[in-house]
Amino acid sequence: MNNGANRSEELAQGLLSSPYGALSPLQKSVIDLIAAEAPSGADPILSRDDRTFGQRLADRVASIGGSWGFIIGFGLALTLWIGWNQFTRGGHLAFDPYPFIFL
Repeated sequence: MNNGANRSEELAQGLLSSPYGALSPLQKSVIDLIAAEAPSGADPILSRDDRTFGQRLADRVASIGGSWGFIIGFGLALTLWIGWNQFTRGGHLAFDPYPFIFL
């Protein structure tokens, strides 16, 4: 028990530059949790994801589709599509001849 009190006193001095006895009850409880190496993690109920599958999927698609990498890549693919269809043997190999549909 004395070892725990010494550890709490050391932590109070090291982290808050105050003696353990001068701390507020909240500060003492936090120091005691740190000294006991007790987990003080978030409530599992608060960290639970209550979104539906569709909502999670929509968020993933939006994070990819709204990124600069996707926008630049799509612009490059569109430019290649136009170039292939415009300049391949006068349009004979074009699979989407002019006027382009852009689907």
